Amino acid sequence: MEINLDKLPKDPELLQELILGLVEKLKGQDDLIAKLKHQLGLLRRGRFGKSSERFDEEQGRLDFFADKEIPTPPKRKKRPKKKQAGHGRRKPQNEVPETVIAVPVPEDRMICKHCNVRLTAMGVEVTRQIDYIPPKLNYLCFEREVCSCPKCHGTVEVADIPHQPIKKGMPGPGLLAHIITSKYMDHIPLQRLKRIFRRSNFKINASTMCGWIAAVVSLLKPIHDAMLASILTSMVISTDATGIQVKNGNKKGQRKSYFWAYLGDEDNPHVMFDFTETHSRAGPKNFLKNYCGYLQADAHPVYDGLFTEASEGKKLIEVGCMAHCRRRFFNSQDTDRERAEDALKFISALYDIEECARDVSHEERKSIRESLAEPIIESFHEWLQINQTRVLPKSPIGEAIDYASKNWGALTRYLEDGRLKIDNNHTERALRGVVIGRKNYMFAGSEGGARNAAFLYSFVESCKRNDIDPYEYLRDILIRIDTHPASKIDQLLPANWKALVEETGLAKLPYEDYLQ
Repeated sequence: MEINLDKLPKDPELLQELILGLVEKLKGQDDLIAKLKHQLGLLRRGRFGKSSERFDEEQGRLDFFADKEIPTPPKRKKRPKKKQAGHGRRKPQNEVPETVIAVPVPEDRMICKHCNVRLTAMGVEVTRQIDYIPPKLNYLCFEREVCSCPKCHGTVEVADIPHQPIKKGMPGPGLLAHIITSKYMDHIPLQRLKRIFRRSNFKINASTMCGWIAAVVSLLKPIHDAMLASILTSMVISTDATGIQVKNGNKKGQRKSYFWAYLGDEDNPHVMFDFTETHSRAGPKNFLKNYCGYLQADAHPVYDGLFTEASEGKKLIEVGCMAHCRRRFFNSQDTDRERAEDALKFISALYDIEECARDVSHEERKSIRESLAEPIIESFHEWLQINQTRVLPKSPIGEAIDYASKNWGALTRYLEDGRLKIDNNHTERALRGVVIGRKNYMFAGSEGGARNAAFLYSFVESCKRNDIDPYEYLRDILIRIDTHPASKIDQLLPANWKALVEETGLAKLPYEDYLQ
């Protein structure tokens, strides 16, 4: 670009003002370029890089406060390595049924080639093979016996109708459990499941399966209500949200709505999902209206009002997420590596302590945190206060320091009780199934479908949390639910179901004994 020197002012003071203005403009452009480079780096890392935020522990500990005695956290316990299996074929697992097939020596090979004497059996040589037999859909045709009085024909008795989870409906409990598990556990859209059934020469429309799912939701509502009541008695509830696209009724396009996950504590190990059309405070406020205790969440502004409104009655106590704090410092390494690494060393030391206190009682964990974590947290807080005035507020490292400073009380509240966790990662893991599922089915067909999905995700994720096969649980519950006493509905909760099965065994349908 050519500059016309004749148009420049001759006055030195005006030239100085012009130069200062250009310098300020260039500085602003440099800041913008640095910010855009940082955002581009985050996008590239999210798209192509590793998701892990593991910090290099070989970089050593902090030396900022050498005059203070910061206790060295115990090293992480090394988990015992699994014994590697030797070479050769694996032994069959006990859970897999084994079919024994006797293979005799052909008759033309039963004569000795040397002395023409008939061979006699001396034992067997076992060879195992793994095969897959695809599941097949079957019609169950019930021929219900009809009896009448041979003398007066005044009395006619008909055998009872077999168990039907859906009144006057065709699907059995096994098929319903399979559809729900396939969609909400294995993330198979109903249209794809329809094609899978067609390979078994059976046609079930996706709309028909949607109707069956809605019927199951109505059937399981008492258990769902009991799960909600159980979670609301927790000392701490953890929550997070993720988006989902919902078809916009009769209009074209889709709108973004949200699934909220709520996790109970160790005494109430259930997961509840709630659906809302927006990401407003109304969703968690309505769900938690009868709850009093700790609430662990990220520092999203949507939760601020909940804690503010509850401060007078002391209903909700905020617990922060150190993983969110760590992520901000981790992402700011490309702009201020020295300060970012210093903060990560503090946080890494806190996680070292948590790793060592994992398998101890709540009281012991609280004691370990008081003796080891509190001094590190005090030094970290002092480091934040010193560096907050030395960085640009809008820079990545400045925003990370500001986030930690503003949420310091919530981030360190886990020290109050050994049952509290240092981060909210367990809630994000519970949302992982929804995130994987929406990549397959893309969107919910209606608001009602999204609410049904949230309802059934609650059962599937609760089963996963309690180490239960969702198919076995759902099939068993769909058989029991009609005859189970309402006063003992808690026995059907996923956390209590194992004990019920150990006592009574898996529920059987009346006609199972007659099947070949």
